[in-house]
Amino acid sequence: MKTFALSVMLFILLVPVWGCNSESMNTNISGTITMPKEIKVKFGDGNELTLPDQATIEKVVGEIKSMSFEPIEIPDSVGQNFTLLLGNGIEYSSAGYLKVNKAYYKAQDKTIVVNLDNYLVALGKEQIPDLLGR
Repeated sequence: MKTFALSVMLFILLVPVWGCNSESMNTNISGTITMPKEIKVKFGDGNELTLPDQATIEKVVGEIKSMSFEPIEIPDSVGQNFTLLLGNGIEYSSAGYLKVNKAYYKAQDKTIVVNLDNYLVALGKEQIPDLLGR
């Protein structure tokens, strides 16, 4: 009887700990991004651009690193204005998805996602006036 009671107590104590490792928790996966020497931007209409200078690269990477991400199975939306190739197989899409080692994460701060999208599309339009058909 003591063994059964001890087993039940251990189960009750350990279940909340297992729940803390659930994939629904926010994660700081963006911390795996190192500062690249260049970032290639692939726009949804097929145009490509390399970010022009280190200050721009630092601004973009800083914005991505400031976000919290949640692990997901696959992106839940399609279509995007761009994908950033950040090096080491890491990609960020304008819809707020980060792909690291074939795993996907969704940004939780929609304001930063929208602001970064607007910034990079405007930057792209400076170089490619008819970018994204706009």
